[in-house]
Amino acid sequence: MKKILLSMLCIALYACQENNATEPSVTKEEQEKKLAQERFTALGKELDEYPSFKECESITTKDEKLKCFTDNLSKHYQEMLNSQKLAIGDALTDTVKVTLLISNEGIISVKEVEMSDKTKELLPSLESLLKNETEKLAPIIPAKKNQVNVATEYILPLVIDVK
Repeated sequence: MKKILLSMLCIALYACQENNATEPSVTKEEQEKKLAQERFTALGKELDEYPSFKECESITTKDEKLKCFTDNLSKHYQEMLNSQKLAIGDALTDTVKVTLLISNEGIISVKEVEMSDKTKELLPSLESLLKNETEKLAPIIPAKKNQVNVATEYILPLVIDVK
């Protein structure tokens, strides 16, 4: 009886090891991108049209319009951060989550900036820079539901990688 129980325990442990070995390792950044994509997929089921910049207006597919919108926002913030003279004494790799509110009139504002304590310590002015830069953005074309402009919330993950 003891041998049977021991054999079953060994088989169960081996099966658990096999399950762990086949799971792919996913980085925090990949998890955040997947979460953001899932959130927009859910949002897209509710919206007829995503918010967009004037440059993206001619794009007809929803997914391509979302990609254009996201790329333009990311490019805008990247250019702003690259133009700043930010002094960092340490290497820094972090993903900053910027929660943006887009009104039904197309005005973008920052609701929240989520970052690690180390990023706050090394870049104390980052949140105010992001808020100020967002205020400078020209109004955009708001999201639509049933041909009515609606307010939306968007989480933009910004990867900061300073070596």
